[in-house]
Amino acid sequence: MRRRSLKLVDWLWAIGAGTVVEDEIGFIEPTLDLEVRRASEGAVAVRIYFDLELRPPWRPANAAGRRDVWIDLLLSRNTAAAGAAALEEELRSSPPEPHESPAVDLGDR
Repeated sequence: MRRRSLKLVDWLWAIGAGTVVEDEIGFIEPTLDLEVRRASEGAVAVRIYFDLELRPPWRPANAAGRRDVWIDLLLSRNTAAAGAAALEEELRSSPPEPHESPAVDLGDR
């Protein structure tokens, strides 16, 4: 979980800095994808796709990859950086999960 969360932290930091390399990132658990739709100097439009267990009850699906349930968010670059900082702090203050590899280290990020 921490490794996946760090992937999101890095992606949000990149959005905040205006240096996004990957326009899209995805996660298996929970099943969701995040995609940069538009970007300007001060803001980024991010679409979040919900799949499988995250789908609303009125739009069930028995297979992944439909990409037909989403929300669009308009984030300022400052908001994206603040989100990255908050998530990173949360990860620093939470203990590692029992099955987590010691190699997952936040270090001096």
